[in-house]
This record gives sequence, C-alpha cells and structure tokens, in this order.
Amino acid sequence: MAPILKVDGVTKRFGGLVAVDNVSFEVEEGEVFALIGPNGAGKTTLFNCVTGFYKPTFGRVTFRGRDVTGFPPHRTAKAGIARTFQNIRLFDYMSAIDNVRLGHHCRMHSKLWDSLFKTPFERGEERRITEHSMELLALVGLDRQADNYARNLAYGQRSHDPRARDHRLLDRARHEGRHAGVTAHRRPRPRREDRGGSACGSPQQPAGDRGLPGQVRLMALLEVSGIDVFYGRVAAVRGATLSVDRGEVVALIGSNGAGKTTTLRTISGLLHPQRGTIKFDGQDITHTPPQKIVNLGICQSPEGRRLFTRMSVLDNLRMGAYTRSNGAEIKADMDRVFELFPRLKERANQIAGTLSGGEQQMCAMGRALMAKPKVLMLDEPSLGLSPILVETIFSIVREINAQGTPVLLVEQNANKALDVAHRGYVLETGSIVKTGTGKELLASEDVQKAYLGM
Repeated sequence: MAPILKVDGVTKRFGGLVAVDNVSFEVEEGEVFALIGPNGAGKTTLFNCVTGFYKPTFGRVTFRGRDVTGFPPHRTAKAGIARTFQNIRLFDYMSAIDNVRLGHHCRMHSKLWDSLFKTPFERGEERRITEHSMELLALVGLDRQADNYARNLAYGQRSHDPRARDHRLLDRARHEGRHAGVTAHRRPRPRREDRGGSACGSPQQPAGDRGLPGQVRLMALLEVSGIDVFYGRVAAVRGATLSVDRGEVVALIGSNGAGKTTTLRTISGLLHPQRGTIKFDGQDITHTPPQKIVNLGICQSPEGRRLFTRMSVLDNLRMGAYTRSNGAEIKADMDRVFELFPRLKERANQIAGTLSGGEQQMCAMGRALMAKPKVLMLDEPSLGLSPILVETIFSIVREINAQGTPVLLVEQNANKALDVAHRGYVLETGSIVKTGTGKELLASEDVQKAYLGM
C-alpha cells in the first residue's frame, strides 16, 4: 500500500546555510509519525517545506500520490495537509470558536452569493461547521471558552485531565484516518486544600527572605500589591502581591491559566489593574504606559518570543536598544549579549524567522538585555526547547543575575525555575497561594505533587 505522505530527498538552503539536507521519510495510512531532533536540527524548516511555506531547494513531496512540491500553503491545506505552529499563531481578536471555524474555510462549498444572500444551503453549512467546531473545542476542554477572545486564553489552555485529552486527540486522529504530531507539557493544578498554606509567610502577606521576623522591611525594587486584573468580566488575577529585590531571581509558577503571563503583562503596562498598585524603585507605575516602563528599566522577554521575523538577528538586538543613545554602551552590551549567546554572533546576519526555536529564544532574551534592564522579566523561556538547551537557558539566567540584573521568571518547568530562584510564588486561579524561598518550595510536599510530578 502506497504511503499517504512521502518526502523524498528534500533539501532546503538559505544562501550558504543548509537547514535541511537530503531528508527522506514516508508516513503510512493511520499511523502517528514522530520527527525528533535537537533545536536547530531543521524540524520546523522541514515542516515548512512540506506545507508550502518554503519551497524545497531540491527534493520532492508527494501526498496521496500527487506531487505537492512547492504548492503554496493554501493549496497544500486544501489538498489535506494541516499543521499547527510552534508559536501557535491564532487570530487574537477572534473568538476561540471562530478560530476553529476558520479551519473549515478551505473545505466549504458555499459560493459568494450564498454568503451574500444567506441562502438555506449556506445557513445549513454554517450550522454544521459550528456544531463540528464545538465538538473539537469540547475534545480539548475549551467548549466553555468558545466565545472568549483567543488572546485571553492561557498558553497551552487544557482540560482538567490533559493526558486523557491528548490520548483522545490521537485516538480520534487514528479513528478518522488522520495523522498527528503532539507535543505536551503537563502540570497538574495544586490541591484545593493547599489554599491559604504557605512555606514562608501567607498569601495575604508574602514574607520572602529579605529579613528576619521583627526587622523593618525595606521597600523592594519592584512591588506588586493586591492587584486585580480582569478580561471583561473575567477575573484573571485576584489580589496578587509579590516583590523583586536587587540581586534576586524570583520565580512565579502555576498551572496553565493561573494568571502568570497576565501578571507580567500588567507589570509591563500592557494591561492595567482595576485595583492594587505597582511600584518600581519607589515610583508608582500602576497606570504608566508600556514605553515609559521600558525607559524606567523594566523589560520583558515575552511568551512566544515575538521577534521581528523578517529582520536579521542583529537588527532584532538593535531594536532592544531603540530607546538608548550612548553608542559605546550599546556596543558594550551587544558584546555582552554575544558573549552570553555565542550562537547569536554566528547567526548575526541571518533572518530571525529562519532560526530554530532555541535560537529564537536566545534572540528574544538578548533583545530584552539590550534595553539594559533594571529588572528582566522572562516569560516561559524554556517552552518547547530540548532538555540540553533548557539547561543552557537556565545557566544563562544564573549568569545574567550574577552580573547584577534581577530576574522575575515565569516558567512551566517548575523544578528548574525554583532551583535557580532565590524566592518563589505559587499562583493558582489568579491568587498567590504559597510563597517561600526556592529551596523551601522545592521541598514542599504540595508543590512536589502539584508541579513536580513527585
């Protein structure tokens, strides 16, 4: 029986750089085929060649016996090859169900006049598509979020039993004769009885480790006090209080949807709290716009990297120094970034969108450092990276901190985050439920069960 997908001798070059070199494989009907390799090995580039985002320099891609080499993406999708993206790429200001409905577009049979005049045929097709889209959302535990903006969903939003959900996805793909590749990060939620518990202090008044009981507590460099943040009527963060002092690495951990990224976005000025205050170096910045917060010295490497994908690595790094004017200091910081990330120096003139996932993460962190931050906020720096590169990233976080930059770290790898952190906070459904030193939280039985899989 002929394979459903055949990749034969595919090579992709970017100038003198060979990203994919003579790769061949076959995918049989009904199977799940895994393509693995370290960051920079060419996995995403190969996906882009198969799905029409890149035209192979050499080689051939055959789907159901038809040569689809060099097809543009919309023709590849219509032929029956669908994909997800490393950085998700949803339409942020469309609802979850509309994002799913959009996936049906290439298979719709309604014509322009059907849509214009809302013919019975068009209404029936829309109804069937909506019903199927709700089934798919229910399959991944997002049916209750159907009408929510995609931008308001947590990164990796999942059901209460994510492992069962992933198995259902694969089982359904096999049953319907489809083929899937799944990458999952699993972290159970903290137990409900953990609310109000604390390894050091209480959720209402995190103690940290900056002083002994009875001592006068000095103001931290960054102080977040009792903030409430809403998306419409939905409370994403409730009464969160945390602080970052000079010389510290502070970790903020929690399950998907707990409010970690929302907290960072609020500190950055991209969102504004309805209640509570944010102070930086003694100054109230609660309602300060983002560009002024960057000028003050709070810089963020965002979740999903958000590089300028059509600009070079060097130009992305220069953009980090956009608000600065001292050329000598900028050059010194560029040298520092290249010392921390030697790979970026090798790729300085390469287009950022062609980097591997790990290299893009390095570029995003380097860009934030080029702003010369007084506090560096890192949002999921290890997400999607190979184990070896995860070690590298956390080693660099330590080195950045050792050079004098405080770090506020949001990270799905709780074990690594708490290992590198001086202090940590556990966020559950928008509220701080536990705080303590990194070692104390690592030793906490509740944290071990909820986040470390122990």
